[in-house]
Amino acid sequence: MAWEERVHGLAGEGIVTRQIYSSAGFIDGAVVLNIARAFPDPENGGSIREIARLDGVAHVELARAGFDLEIRQINVTVVQPGCAVGLHVHPEQREAWFVLPGFGRLTAYAVDLRPESPTRGAVNRVVLGYRDTLLGIPQGVLHGYHNATEREAVLIYLTSHHFDADPESPAFQEGRVRPSDLPVELCAQLPPHMRP
Repeated sequence: MAWEERVHGLAGEGIVTRQIYSSAGFIDGAVVLNIARAFPDPENGGSIREIARLDGVAHVELARAGFDLEIRQINVTVVQPGCAVGLHVHPEQREAWFVLPGFGRLTAYAVDLRPESPTRGAVNRVVLGYRDTLLGIPQGVLHGYHNATEREAVLIYLTSHHFDADPESPAFQEGRVRPSDLPVELCAQLPPHMRP
């Protein structure tokens, strides 16, 4: 029996058409780009993917709120349940973090140990993914996060610098903090999974 005879009368005359699965060709000028810079992060139970490297675009809404961020890179990190990325610092890099509601939740921590800061010693805790919350993190501020839920969380973050995994590179931006270097009273304010 021919296809036309098999579908005759299923959805009215001429409404059902044959599904074609072969490629119709790619649109001129369109591009499919496989992300080349993806880093597995088994230590922290996830991965990091660079979505875009930019030449610098100001984030208008953050600037209106008093946080200047010239975006040079957009990343996405998948954080497994129960995993934490302990406190770390970028000496020059500024970041903004966002977890899309419905795609998990993260508890973010920021600790200000900058010598000249009027808020030196402050510890902030912000839940991301519960509301449409964008967290701006200044350079020199310790930060980390914890996925206390039972599902993956997807963290999108914007950075002021391009990532470089080579610790010998002048562009390398990440530093870890030894627990013994943190003030005891500050450690008391942090849950165990956030202690570096």
